[in-house]
Amino acid sequence: MNRKEAYFYKIRKDGKALCQLCPQACVLEENEMSPCGTRMLIDSKFRALSWGHVIAGNIDPVEKKPLYHFMPGSEVYSIGTAGCNMHCKNCQNSDISQASNPVNPSRIITPEQIVDNVASRGLQSIAYTYTEPTIFYEMMYKIAELAHKKTIKNIMVSNGLINPEPLHQLLPVIDAVNIDMKGFNEKVHKEITGGPLKPILKSIETIHKSKAHLEITILLIPGISDKDEELDAFFYWMTERNMHEVPLHISRFYPTYKLRNVPPTPENRIFEVRKKAMNAGLLYVYPGNIMAGEAENTYCPDCGTLAISRQGFSAVNHLKDGKYCRKCNSKIIEVS
Repeated sequence: MNRKEAYFYKIRKDGKALCQLCPQACVLEENEMSPCGTRMLIDSKFRALSWGHVIAGNIDPVEKKPLYHFMPGSEVYSIGTAGCNMHCKNCQNSDISQASNPVNPSRIITPEQIVDNVASRGLQSIAYTYTEPTIFYEMMYKIAELAHKKTIKNIMVSNGLINPEPLHQLLPVIDAVNIDMKGFNEKVHKEITGGPLKPILKSIETIHKSKAHLEITILLIPGISDKDEELDAFFYWMTERNMHEVPLHISRFYPTYKLRNVPPTPENRIFEVRKKAMNAGLLYVYPGNIMAGEAENTYCPDCGTLAISRQGFSAVNHLKDGKYCRKCNSKIIEVS
């Protein structure tokens, strides 16, 4: 078992470790595994067991993250380790996020090896994804530092459940973030994910104020997280914080894991909610987990000119210099 010391913890007077990485604030005794499956107090030191244990590594379209306004049409090297600091009943990767034995000592890979691998393939970005990257914070941070030295971008696909101090320290080496939300009701969010909603909203605000590119995904679970009044409140929350230009992905739910008894989101509901979001003032709203035709495209909000055309996970950038509307010169994306 690796002995990498974890970041963001303190040893209490009773000898137990208080994890300060995320708002779950877990307290662990000696040799007790954390609920996220990646932290343990060993010989009075808090250890990051996820270090070096990459369980998934693949080349994906950046649109699959999903990111629609960051390096459109490019490929990204996606990695993840086992474990998660939430326990979502709808998890699509429950085999690795909720693994009973997340540490595989036979598969060790260093940050240097990952970055060298990405550079040798000529890829321009790395995504920390599949499970919640906060739980492999130490690994992610070191990879991101090394990647920046080689002008490789870093993408975090996250549930947003991270404490303010770790997030502030991380953001200077993160170029883009997608926050995957499971609803806008505190009670429902806790029931579905096992985690609180309020710290996630705080993370979104922090990221939006940083230099990192932000996109948000919200999942519509029929009868659970698709109520009009809650969605309206969320769209209002975004516009009140000047997030009109933050791309929003309205994601279709499919029965999985512990919610196999819940039906898929009706396709027409995705388009209804998209219209509501745009009527509320959000400029870029996209259907997710569904083939949506022209609704997948990006159009200039000022003149309506086609900016980026999409079909599935493929994208064609029609912007001038990759960033500006070719008709009215409005800036559509920051990084092409």
